[in-house]
Amino acid sequence: MAAVQLTQAWEAIDCESPTDFFDNFSDSKPQVFVADDAFGRTEYDTARGSEWGRQLHKVIQKLDNKHWLIWTSRMHILRKALDEMSLQGKAANFPKPAEVIVNARKLSFEERALILYRHARAAGLEDAAKTIIRGSAAALIINPHFTPERIRRFVVDALPELTTRSKAGTIKKEKLAHEISESISNPTDRMRKAYLKLDEQQRWLLIALLESGYGTSPEDLEETARRFIDPHRPIADEIQLLREGFIEESEFFGTTCIDWIHPSYRDLVIEQLEKDEAMCERFLHSALSTASISQYQSRAAKRASGFFR
Repeated sequence: MAAVQLTQAWEAIDCESPTDFFDNFSDSKPQVFVADDAFGRTEYDTARGSEWGRQLHKVIQKLDNKHWLIWTSRMHILRKALDEMSLQGKAANFPKPAEVIVNARKLSFEERALILYRHARAAGLEDAAKTIIRGSAAALIINPHFTPERIRRFVVDALPELTTRSKAGTIKKEKLAHEISESISNPTDRMRKAYLKLDEQQRWLLIALLESGYGTSPEDLEETARRFIDPHRPIADEIQLLREGFIEESEFFGTTCIDWIHPSYRDLVIEQLEKDEAMCERFLHSALSTASISQYQSRAAKRASGFFR
């Protein structure tokens, strides 16, 4: 959108903070300001949120048909920001009136291909890396876990190592394809860091999903969560905050179901629960107190993870 306005003799300005907006604002020329991932790229940045919260109403007052603000955020980050900010004046109903929600799952094949191409081009890849991208482009584009951020992370973080191994001849073609798929789907250090930034109630909600099993309803998930904690925020709000990051909602025969975005996220929660002795003991005590030992063992035998052994 900014590029289109550039062709119309507008000025386009990258806005990291409200300060960038005020420092560059001019009444004498048409301008478009772009604040991309304004509250943080992968999780809510308190400092950035606080700054936008204080200044957003002043920014909105200056917008008109010759001064635009294109402002983006991931939904779960935006929800957390709106919960913590105290917006006033014209900002009170933010992000309306021009709110747009983009669902990565509904991106077309061509849109996904363009996202992959632009991230690859921006990375300035060497020829060997370009060869890998060309050979795996179709698999990357149709991957069910495709999101723009995961593709960016693959190009920046995973591809250089895979390129080095490919050039050295230490990875076969079949193994390369498998590792490319795994790099998009599986837990990473970034995901572990995101989990560790969750508060206690959010972690217990994810642990409750372990106990509830796959495809549980929001009501059943809340009932299970209340065995572990006395919520100080509505569980429905927590579910919304954890969407995109860890869990997803889907419709099954007209019923809303809560599930993991990918089994690897479930594995991540199990991994972290095993490391926390106090939470693990509390979890097992609650599980054992609500079912007989025989029922518990029967249920455990059905769990593929082996965690309950």
